[in-house]
Amino acid sequence: MRGCSAAGEADWTGGGLLDSTPHILLSDGELEGLTVAGSLSQGCRVAGGLTGTGVIPVTVGELIKDLKSEIKKDERNKLLSHLVSKYLDCPTKIPAKRVLSSFFQSLDEESQDYVQSEICSQLETVLDSARSFQIESARHNVGTVAALMENFKLGEKCLSDVAIPVIKYLSRVGHKFYQEVHGDVPPVLLNEVMHHCHVTIQTLNLVLQKRVVGESDLLAKFVDQTKLLQTMWDLDTDILTNELFLLDCRCCCAMNAILILQLALPSQEVVYQIPRIIFPSSTDDSAMPACLWWLKETRLCLLDMEKLSILSCLAVAFGYIAMSSVVDTYAGLGSIISCDAKIDKEIDNRLSKASSSFGRLYKRVWKNKNLRATTKTRVYRAVVVTTLLYGSESWVLYRSHTRLLERFHQRCLRIILDVHWTDYVSNVAILEQAGLPSIEAMIVKSRLRWVGHVHRMDDHRLPKIVMYSELSSGYRERGAPRKRYKDSLKRTLSACDIDVQGWSDLATDRSAWRCIIQEATTKFEEERITAANNKRLRRDNPTQTPTPHPCRHCSRICRARIGLISHERACRQRHGQPP
Repeated sequence: MRGCSAAGEADWTGGGLLDSTPHILLSDGELEGLTVAGSLSQGCRVAGGLTGTGVIPVTVGELIKDLKSEIKKDERNKLLSHLVSKYLDCPTKIPAKRVLSSFFQSLDEESQDYVQSEICSQLETVLDSARSFQIESARHNVGTVAALMENFKLGEKCLSDVAIPVIKYLSRVGHKFYQEVHGDVPPVLLNEVMHHCHVTIQTLNLVLQKRVVGESDLLAKFVDQTKLLQTMWDLDTDILTNELFLLDCRCCCAMNAILILQLALPSQEVVYQIPRIIFPSSTDDSAMPACLWWLKETRLCLLDMEKLSILSCLAVAFGYIAMSSVVDTYAGLGSIISCDAKIDKEIDNRLSKASSSFGRLYKRVWKNKNLRATTKTRVYRAVVVTTLLYGSESWVLYRSHTRLLERFHQRCLRIILDVHWTDYVSNVAILEQAGLPSIEAMIVKSRLRWVGHVHRMDDHRLPKIVMYSELSSGYRERGAPRKRYKDSLKRTLSACDIDVQGWSDLATDRSAWRCIIQEATTKFEEERITAANNKRLRRDNPTQTPTPHPCRHCSRICRARIGLISHERACRQRHGQPP
């Protein structure tokens, strides 16, 4: 993990002589003993001879192909060790780093354990050896730590093993960057150094949130590092009160300070004391919990809240809100996520957004007499329906939710087709006239298509892990169990006449699964229309007389059995009999 100059980045980004895929550079000595496949060794040596240099370009694809061949364990581990070294040396934004991270996650369990140990040992060695501060080297090391937490599950496990050394290094680098800002750095490089300091603070916050929070053993070790806590707190305090730094950087420092206090405080009840712990008017013993005695030896005692700037006060407020607030709902990627795992608010949100989209086109499209009905329905399906059913693949719907969506669907189509309720046109006729399926059929089709995509994903992908996993702890509440996504999927498969046990084998072939979904949803819609028409006929033309249900006490005739049960209970009470 050395500092990478512009020339070094060019070595990584350029196309190799063997092909145009991302490549890494191995010297002739490094290549010795790494390969047993003669084609790779011979091809690399020929390429090295053609370049006339001592550096041989080796494509990542060739190393991966060679590693997957049948080689001995020692040679395999040696090649993995060199790949880990090249991964740590590779700049952050180079494609070869992403290729190597994906490759590490696709290895077998034994190889992944070896890669994890190698990353931990090499990373800790490099961080310990980086005593002399260099901006390029520090920037590269911080970027490497951040890359280990970006969609790299194996990298996150590595950071759990070396979290304390990484936090110490990031805190030390953050102090160095802060000193450079107040040092003799040229004005041209001032903004760049401040940006590096901001990235370091962000990376430190990510390590604390992802690796320290929730790990009881690691949390205990972290809280015992009082010197480290004081160093981190001083860095956050210095940047928070410095007017050179922007608001986003100071907010990140306030988040770090809040997070440090939350980790150090023993119970959640003391969280409400955080606003008066941070920058209090007087740091007496009564205002400071005993577990935070180390705060008295920091620069907190030298601060005065009344003399802080507006941006610093805003940063403290934003940081406290970001790290301490608990909300019942959260809007992420356009969807409403509720703490109770229900979708009532998400359905309301979808209906609101779809209604807004429909209303904007009311005069221009829906009431435009120059447009044909087919054009209007196509616009409706492209704009309104896609907004209404956004994210419906993962919904766990009840009948009440389906009725709300169908009601909105019918109301919009009747406006588009200019059909009034007094015309007495059935919902089935409206759908046939518009040439559109029902909302339930659209959701069934999107759900089946999505589970096929998830089933074909790699085993390390998060959607597949969530769909095929179970909770290891917890219990159900009393009463009827809440419907799960698995239950909705089973009901959908049964309604479409697809084998519940063997659907995964059918979904393996993407083309065949697409044809199965098309046929199944078409049949599902036909059966739904037939059932709706039969229900309408039974209602309009009652041909069967209801079965009489006479009371055993007073001989009264009830039309329904549930009415008979209620009437007999009242009769028994009236005659003084036990209920």
